[in-house]
Amino acid sequence: MKPCRECKHLVSGQARACPQCGAPCPAQAAWDGWGWEYKSALTVLGLPLIHVSL
Repeated sequence: MKPCRECKHLVSGQARACPQCGAPCPAQAAWDGWGWEYKSALTVLGLPLIHVSL
């Protein structure tokens, strides 16, 4: 069991997603995704206005 990198909930090292927060591959220290990602520079309350991940 390892802590999820996003919410720190304990998850299996082989889990595909965290059952608590839904983070993909939660046991990995970093996740670079499987494709392309775009985040707009414009933010609202600290979050990007547009976030697209394919």
